Amino acid sequence: MYLLDVVRVNDQNEILVHHLSTWLITSIISGHLCRASKPSIVQRVSLGALLSMANLLEDAAADWQTLEDTFYRNVHLYDLSWTVRHLDRFYVSVDKNGGPIAMLRNPTIPTPYTSSSSSSTSQIQTYTSSSIPLSTVPMSTLTTSSASSSSSSFTQPILFEYIPGTSYLLLLAEDSTYRIYPPGSSSSLSSASASSNPSPSGSYETFQIGGQVGIEGIREAKMYDGGFVVRTLKGSFWDVKLGRRESGSVGPVAVGGAKKLADVKLAGESAGEDVATAGEVGCWAVLEPGGTESRQIGVLVSVDKTLVSLDEEDCVDQRLSAGPFLSLHPSPSGRLLALLLPPPPTSPHSGPSIWVVSSDFQTSHATIPYSSLLGASPDQAAEEIERWESSGGGRKPSGVGWCGEDAVGCAWDEGGEDGGGRVVLCGPGGGSLKYVYSGPVHLVTEIDGLRVISPESSDFIQKVPPPILHLLLPGSSHPTSLLLEAYTAHLARSLRSSSLLQLLRPDLSAAILGILDAAVHLWAPGMQKVCLKAAVWARAYLDGEEGEGDLGVAERGRELRVINCLREWDVGVGVSWEQYIRLPPTTILQLLTTRNMHLLALRLASFLSLDPDPILEHWACAKITSAPGRDDEELCREIVSKLKGGVSRMSNGAGASESGQGGVEEEGGVRGRFAGVAKMAWGAGRKGLATLLLNHEPRAANQVPLLLSMREDRLAFDKAIDSGDTDLVYHVLLHLKSRLVLGDFFRIVDDRPSAAALLELYAKEQDREMLKDFYYQDDRRLESARLRLEEGYQSSDATERLAAFKAASKFFSEDRDLSFESKTMDDAYQLLAAQRQIEKEQENKISLAGLSVNGTISALIAGGYGKRAERVRVDFKVPDKRYWYIKLQALVSVQDWPSLESFAKSKKSPIGYEPFVNLLCAKGFPREGARYVGRCETKVRVDLYVKCGDYSAAAQECKERGDKARLEFVLC
Repeated sequence: MYLLDVVRVNDQNEILVHHLSTWLITSIISGHLCRASKPSIVQRVSLGALLSMANLLEDAAADWQTLEDTFYRNVHLYDLSWTVRHLDRFYVSVDKNGGPIAMLRNPTIPTPYTSSSSSSTSQIQTYTSSSIPLSTVPMSTLTTSSASSSSSSFTQPILFEYIPGTSYLLLLAEDSTYRIYPPGSSSSLSSASASSNPSPSGSYETFQIGGQVGIEGIREAKMYDGGFVVRTLKGSFWDVKLGRRESGSVGPVAVGGAKKLADVKLAGESAGEDVATAGEVGCWAVLEPGGTESRQIGVLVSVDKTLVSLDEEDCVDQRLSAGPFLSLHPSPSGRLLALLLPPPPTSPHSGPSIWVVSSDFQTSHATIPYSSLLGASPDQAAEEIERWESSGGGRKPSGVGWCGEDAVGCAWDEGGEDGGGRVVLCGPGGGSLKYVYSGPVHLVTEIDGLRVISPESSDFIQKVPPPILHLLLPGSSHPTSLLLEAYTAHLARSLRSSSLLQLLRPDLSAAILGILDAAVHLWAPGMQKVCLKAAVWARAYLDGEEGEGDLGVAERGRELRVINCLREWDVGVGVSWEQYIRLPPTTILQLLTTRNMHLLALRLASFLSLDPDPILEHWACAKITSAPGRDDEELCREIVSKLKGGVSRMSNGAGASESGQGGVEEEGGVRGRFAGVAKMAWGAGRKGLATLLLNHEPRAANQVPLLLSMREDRLAFDKAIDSGDTDLVYHVLLHLKSRLVLGDFFRIVDDRPSAAALLELYAKEQDREMLKDFYYQDDRRLESARLRLEEGYQSSDATERLAAFKAASKFFSEDRDLSFESKTMDDAYQLLAAQRQIEKEQENKISLAGLSVNGTISALIAGGYGKRAERVRVDFKVPDKRYWYIKLQALVSVQDWPSLESFAKSKKSPIGYEPFVNLLCAKGFPREGARYVGRCETKVRVDLYVKCGDYSAAAQECKERGDKARLEFVLC
């Protein structure tokens, strides 16, 4: 109770609070009392503000209850407006972290006929956690396409669960086929809803586990974070992993086949197959890596009276005797287990109990009796049990879940058409808290609490976080509580504010951080605001360096705005603080986007400084899907006008709903990703719209691949060339080469010189045959001849070289402007033919291939084939002077002095004999060179003799010529 001694209320709606010689409340928020010193002091406080703060404080702790000295709170999240009244007649799946709810009617449970039940029997219905409908998948999409599969394969699924934290729904059939439905996947949107709620088509994806799993068939399956585990009809367990898509995409996807876990066997058994198929295997559960010693996915299986732990490598018998167990429930971390035990044999008419034990079975924490599970106090246990069972309630809880890591919750159904339900929260000491509901409930274990979905409400049961206890627990002397008291005293203009600040001075920084922590754990926005204001007020009193920063006040305020936005009823993401900090901001945006809340998603993206492009792209795709008959150009203009200039928020324009689903208004500098939108348009059969959209995509690397897929080859080529990206042009070239007929491919390339040049570079290195065809179809005779000539010179085979030369000669001859090249090529061909002929005649004792005419003659002379050399000289009309030089060099190279002498004497040398002397001296044969000096002109003989080192002959020559000066020079 918060007492206020009020004398009167004046005309300005203010309380006149007289400090009398009685206990007065100086801070109506904190509840701490003090004794006033004088009754004459009057404080003026706004009546509305003080009463509002008092109500906030009372409401913040109004839902607290004590369970074994621990405070728990039941936060009422939403009143549910759906027509569902019997959750027990549905397959129900709820995603974690305040995610959506999916329901599929269980056809095996008889249901009274109503107009609503007849329609819901044949469809999956998904809702937000506040019961706003998201999508409907009709029965026609739930039947398998396989002839061997019955039409009920997916209407009675083995597994009907959300993939944790993704909002993607997975359905698994007996034949090992499973489907993944994306958020918002719907096949029955009305035209009205489609216009106000544009949503891109979200058809499911089908996968097949196959292999041995498909052969054995599936009995059961359970989901975990990252995949699911199946139990086959033969008793084996298989792990099926799910992974993330490539960068830029969202959602889970199959990443491979199933991986078999160890066979089930007890201690002393040599094989597990007999145990697994003998009917002794009961319930089982999947343990996350954090709850297993191997840090791998594990499976805990109830066999007879014990439990066995399975992983990929081994099966371990835990050697228990408390079984057989009715159900197994790991805590969120996997470190604890809640094992539902059957009634003891000595009391068969009693109910089950729960044994809480560590996942390694080393520590037993508690055994919760049947009476506590029903929520009965110890002194009224028998009466409560009798009353419950007489009302038609079952002896086994309909659901068991963990409230974080702190307590275990049990759901009970009263049974009958109008039977209610209850949730009992059980503590380790046998204490319990009971919450009553109007019908059967569904429990969802969260990381920090227990979500309860009932026909009328969505609640969240949670252990009161320590920061809130420090703040609001009556009688608390924690600095956080004192800070709130000081702040409220400040608002009341009380002197106690100063005294509290002085008391808090050493711990003021910690108090500010504590009140900020309390703010994020509170659910009431008004109380959050009070805490933030108190932190801002106290920050002004910090000294020195502590006062320079904001201690995270702005950041906490920003986070609270996001959380409160998500918690709104029309958004329906009832997320707690602990859940929120585990959600990446991009995941939040994806969640809102897939629900078509584009305006809200864009505002949050701007608020959190995140990239809005994926949101804009999704909106544009939704716009296309919702307007199938609209003109391409008109629709393109609308999309471009919203995206191209950069968009940061959506407007309630044409086609927009009040919840923020619809058009987009320009305001910023972010570009939409037109390529992704164009791809979706093309997939929807709107090729023209896709082409128009791609014209606005600034990144050629995004344009070109889609244009190629659309068979817009010429446009793709032009975009690639305009980009200046050589790799992109090559990508287009290779793609078209593999898809088009060669002639069509060349015609496209011919019109683009830069592409043709790149094609030539590529073909020269990788595909010369294609290059031949390219030159030939373009009548490029010179390039064709050059190509053949290169091939000829690169070939070591004479026959291939002859063929290449002949082809090159032919190409040259077909162009009258290349007559010189043609004649030269003919000579080259004749030379090669002559060389080949000589090689054959000499039985390949000499190799002439690749030599020029000069080289051929030289090689023949050096090899002693003078007549062959002479014939080559004649055939190729080698001039005498050149021939003499060639033969001179060849004979000197082989040091054939007799032949050289004979050659010099054969006739008068057309080159003279001075070259003989010079070459022989240069090659190191001066004595041989001296023999030919006498045949040289007189005026050079002296110098040549000197060059040859024959000084006596040089002196004799000077004497004969009477040249005394030269003689003196030689002799000196």
